[in-house]
Amino acid sequence: MPLFVQVTDSATGSTYDYHESAGDDLGEYVDPGFAQRCVRVVHREFPLIVWMRPDAVGGRVEVVFELGRIFAARPDDLGPYRAKIVRGNDTLAVVEVPNHYVWSRWRWQSAPRPIRRSADSLLADHLVPPFSRAASTKPPTAAGPRYRPMELAGMIPDMPRTGERDDIGLLTESQAEFLATESAAALATLLAQGEASATLPWHFRDERTAAPLDYDRHPRAGCYWDRVAAGNEPWIEPKPAGKIILDTAHQPTLSYLPFLLTGDPYYLEEQQFACTWSFADFPPHYRQNEKCICRYDQTRSYAWGVRSLFYVTKSTPARTPAWLLPQRYWAAKLENNRLFFEKEFVNSSDPIRQRFFSATQVSEGRIAPWQEEFLAASLLTGVLLGFKEWRPAALWKLKSTLARTDGKSGWPRGNCTPYWPHVVKDGRVASDWAEFARFDGLDASPNDRLDPHLDQSYRGYTEGTLALAQQLGVEAAAAPLAWLRAQPRTEPLKRRWAIG
Repeated sequence: MPLFVQVTDSATGSTYDYHESAGDDLGEYVDPGFAQRCVRVVHREFPLIVWMRPDAVGGRVEVVFELGRIFAARPDDLGPYRAKIVRGNDTLAVVEVPNHYVWSRWRWQSAPRPIRRSADSLLADHLVPPFSRAASTKPPTAAGPRYRPMELAGMIPDMPRTGERDDIGLLTESQAEFLATESAAALATLLAQGEASATLPWHFRDERTAAPLDYDRHPRAGCYWDRVAAGNEPWIEPKPAGKIILDTAHQPTLSYLPFLLTGDPYYLEEQQFACTWSFADFPPHYRQNEKCICRYDQTRSYAWGVRSLFYVTKSTPARTPAWLLPQRYWAAKLENNRLFFEKEFVNSSDPIRQRFFSATQVSEGRIAPWQEEFLAASLLTGVLLGFKEWRPAALWKLKSTLARTDGKSGWPRGNCTPYWPHVVKDGRVASDWAEFARFDGLDASPNDRLDPHLDQSYRGYTEGTLALAQQLGVEAAAAPLAWLRAQPRTEPLKRRWAIG
C-alpha cells in the first residue's frame, strides 16, 4: 500500500499532504540483504521535501524530511510541526518536530537496520583503524544519548570550539570504544550520532538530479560566506542553524562506521553530504573547481577532508540509484587530492617541506606538529583501507613524526609534539631539526624522558600515528613507538588514538 504523510504547521494549523503515488520514483538501492525504494514527494505550497523509502520486500518503512533547495528560493527555518505517517488505513507514527533547520533533515523508520558486522570482522578486513582495548585505560561509557529530530545526541554544536573533543579524530570516541570493546552503550551513542549527522546544515542536494550536489556539473557552486569574493554559482546561502556552527578544521566523521555496521544507505548519504559540504565551504578557485581539493589553509582541515574522502570512496558502491553519487565520482576526487598533495607537498622545493616534511601553512614563522599528526594518521589510514597509491605520500608525511621521536634527527624527542614551534627566525628557515629545536629553546632531556608538561592529548596523536605506521609494516616506527609507550602517562590515552 502506498504511503501518505500529512504535515501540520503548529503555528497556523495548516495541513499539507504528501502522497507516495504523486511522487517521483528514483530507483532502488540494492544491498545483498535488502532493496530499498525511494520516492520523492514535493509540495507546491510547503518547502519540506518528503522522501518515502519502503523496502521492496518486507514491511520496513522509512520516511525522510529535508529542507532546502539549491536552485530555488531559499526557505527560512521551519517552526514546530507535526508529521503523521500513514500506510493504508494504519497510522504508523505521529512525530512532533520542534523546529527544522534549512539544509538539515531527519527520518522516521519503522525499524532500524540490524547490526550485521562485528567489530572484529571490520578490524580483520582493514575497514577501520585497529583500536585496542589494551592501549587505553579510560573507563567505559555508562549510557548512550538519545536522538530526536534537530538534536545532536551529545555532539558539540559549535565545531570551531577549541580543546580536546570526543568527536574529532579518525573516528569518534564512541566509535573507537565500540571497536575496542563492543560496548552496548558505545554502540547506542555512535548510532544516535549517526542519526544526528542529519541535523547538521550540510545537506546540499541538487533537486534537478536528486543526488548530492555534483561538482562536475556545477564546479563553482558553494556556500562560502563572501559570495562576491568566492564567485560561487550557484551560491548556497549559509543559514545559522540555532547554535550549530560548521567548521572543516573540526569536522567529525559520524556515519562511516554506522554504515559499515548496518549497510543502511541513509548513513551513506550522510557521508556524501558531509564531503559535499566540505568542498562547498571553500572558494571554488582554491579547491580547483571540479577537482575538489580538500581545504588546506589548515593542516587539520586537509586531514579530516581526505579522511572523509577515503571513507566515502571505500563505502560507496560502484552502482548507485539516482539519489546517490557513484563510487567513480568520489574515487576521482580522491585521486585529484593525491596528485595535488604530491605536487604541493611531497615534491615541493619549499625548504620547510623538504627539510621538515610539513604540510602546515606557515603562520608567523610557526608550524603545528600536532596537526601534522592528524594528517599523517589520516593518510596512513587510507593506505590501511587499501588505497595503496597513497603510500608514498603517507610515508613522506610520516618522516616528520619519525624525526621528532627517533632520537637521531637532532630534535629532542622529550618534546615530540609541541604546539606551534617556530621554524623561521629572523626571516631564516631552520637548517635542520637541531636548529629548529634551538629556535624554540627546546633542549634534549638528559635521561631521554618525555617532558611531563607535554600535552597528553598531543602525545596521544603521535602515539596513534606511530602505531598505524607499525601496523603497515614501517620498521622505522617500531623503536620510537616502544620508547613513547614506555613513558609515564599523566592521563589515559583517548580511545580514538589508542591504536594497537
